[in-house]
Amino acid sequence: MIQINSVNSEVLVSWPGFITELALLAFAIAVHRRYFSNLSDIPGPFWASVTRLWHVWIILEGKQNVRLKALHRKHGQFVRIAPNEVSVCHPDGSTLLLRANLHKGDWYSVTAVPDYRFQNPMSTTNPKVKKALSKHFTAGYALSQVLKREPDVDENIEHLLRWVEKYAEDRMPMDLDRFITYTTFDNIGSALFSEPFGFIRAGRDIDGTLRNNVALSRFAAVAGFFIGPLRILINPLNSWLLLLPMGRLYRTTSVAIKKRLNNPEAHNDMVAHWLGAHQKSGELSLRKIEAQANVNVGAGAEPVSCVYHL
Repeated sequence: MIQINSVNSEVLVSWPGFITELALLAFAIAVHRRYFSNLSDIPGPFWASVTRLWHVWIILEGKQNVRLKALHRKHGQFVRIAPNEVSVCHPDGSTLLLRANLHKGDWYSVTAVPDYRFQNPMSTTNPKVKKALSKHFTAGYALSQVLKREPDVDENIEHLLRWVEKYAEDRMPMDLDRFITYTTFDNIGSALFSEPFGFIRAGRDIDGTLRNNVALSRFAAVAGFFIGPLRILINPLNSWLLLLPMGRLYRTTSVAIKKRLNNPEAHNDMVAHWLGAHQKSGELSLRKIEAQANVNVGAGAEPVSCVYHL
């Protein structure tokens, strides 16, 4: 009978040697990215040229706009902000890039909320597919159509002002940031579904919908840079279990769409135009409408939130 002796793991794996090899590999990659990449001649921070983590850090720090503005002042119109990314500050830059019909980066995949099943123009990286999909949604964003919801927006703002007056009368401090967030989301609800979500009227976050709003913004800002793990993490099961920040957003939007579809009196909102496109063309499915509504609710609050800083 042959006896097999156990072999010490140190014989199979030399941990110091393994760590040394990893360090040498990381060093070689860093040198290649810094000095031998096609972007090596574009100026920028040293760490930005060797790792994406520099860019992720300034995003999470909340000072990306300030940092990039300072870098463009220092280096000019083109600044390298990652091993494979350049920040362009040139008057003709956006026009030339859009005309080139280039594929968008994988980062945009994160805007398929809550998971890959819900593709929208923003998450679609193929320019031809994106253009074909966008044409179905364009009519809903026409200024003439959006202005038809102005009375509803005015009503939401009136609710905000009532809360301001109440806090003033009670001589109590007011978390204006929260109340403007409530107003913003209700305005989006009015424009999309002919009905606000009810946050500003109630003066609170209903069902904890907005509780993870800050976490969702930070997650969406950086998750797209790690597309491999992202595709594993974001899946229909996690969406259903509400394990990720976008799960609650999806639940809120899904409920609003169902109410909207069962509301025959709703009209002149964005969804009305999209449903019209759905009826005219089989290319625009109800899921794509839901996907567009999801990204509108999630991203729409960001630009309007600038009111808080005025």
